[in-house]
This record gives sequence, C-alpha cells and structure tokens, in this order.
Amino acid sequence: MSQEKTNWHVNHKKSLTRGERAADVLRNVMGSWRFVATFLLAMAAWTAANVAAGRPWDPYPFILLNLFLSMLAGLQGAILLIAAKRQDA
Repeated sequence: MSQEKTNWHVNHKKSLTRGERAADVLRNVMGSWRFVATFLLAMAAWTAANVAAGRPWDPYPFILLNLFLSMLAGLQGAILLIAAKRQDA
C-alpha cells in the first residue's frame, strides 16, 4: 500500500474555505501579466470596433466603456484588499 505524502502546503490548501480559495485565485489572475495584456487588448478592440463602426454602440468619448472601467476598478480594489487581508492572516 502506497502512503500518500502530504506537506504543510497541501494540508493548508485543504483547510481553506471556498471564499479564501476564490480570493487567492482572483488575486493570482488579476496580478498577472496575462491579465494586463488581455485587458489592454480588450480596450483596443472596444475602441477600434467603435471608431470603425458606421453606427457605433458607444460613440466617443466611450461613456459605456468608462462605466465598465469604473466598475472593474471598484471590484478589483475590493478583491485585492480581500486577498491582502487573507495574506495577513
């Protein structure tokens, strides 16, 4: 019989709640270069689609885009604070 080896990290991950795991995942995703690159590409695509369109759904100065960015900033700040609080604990 093979005994499964565990270390403190595996035991710690098993003890996390669903919210704690979600905070860790979101912190790791939002704090990555992949997120930054995807975010910049999405902003460029939104702008290009609205400028090139004959009848744009969000004409310049992109009020709808600004609303989405404000919501993202508010949520991202809260998520990062939750993750920092978890790290302190």
